[in-house]
Amino acid sequence: TPQTTAPNRITAVHTPVSIASSGDGWLVDMGHVFTGWFEMEMPPLPQGREVRIAYSDHLDNGKFQTQGGEADIFVSNGEPGERFCNKFHHHAYCYALITGVDKAPETKSIRGLQIGNLSGESATFRCSDTDINAIHDMVKHTLECLTYSGYMVDCPHLERAGYGGDGNSSTVALQTMFDAAHVYSNWLTGWGDSMQEGGMMPNAAPSATAEGGGGPYWNAFMAFAPWRTYVSYGDS
Repeated sequence: TPQTTAPNRITAVHTPVSIASSGDGWLVDMGHVFTGWFEMEMPPLPQGREVRIAYSDHLDNGKFQTQGGEADIFVSNGEPGERFCNKFHHHAYCYALITGVDKAPETKSIRGLQIGNLSGESATFRCSDTDINAIHDMVKHTLECLTYSGYMVDCPHLERAGYGGDGNSSTVALQTMFDAAHVYSNWLTGWGDSMQEGGMMPNAAPSATAEGGGGPYWNAFMAFAPWRTYVSYGDS
């Protein structure tokens, strides 16, 4: 079935808060975790030089730990003014470790491009308790980072799957905070495409098969999500 959702777009632009030497490379700290692309203006490089950029959402005792082998490799053609941004693949990261560059990159040469495809906020919240405000903002940012390409994933760096259990536990919050009607239209179409002739349901969609575990809470997303979408948006 054709995709029935708005395309991904750049929702925020982040700049490094620090760039420090780390082993044989340079550790870039973007300040917080987000889902998106890494863009870098390359310094002058010899032809054939490989620049490797690895990604992680945390440090282990202050040391960089690559998560799941996530990395991009840029091969220079030796021309001035080269710019790298892998738009065919995204990462969920706070830190990037750059190797293959002799000098520390300038802060202005690096941008983190956060992506997503929600259509904007549909509700706001503030109260007198700063902790509750911080929890709300954390949940909101997390949902923004999980929702792209027409569905909400369980995690944007490893499985990246539209699990029904995760959807059931998050749908009320997501649909309250954001205009996600087009996301659910597309996501539920994926669930319908994944259903087998006998009615067997997967635990995630989009999915090439109807296999999967998790129990009724996962595949019952096909019943719960349409109802919540009707309640939230009046979409019958």
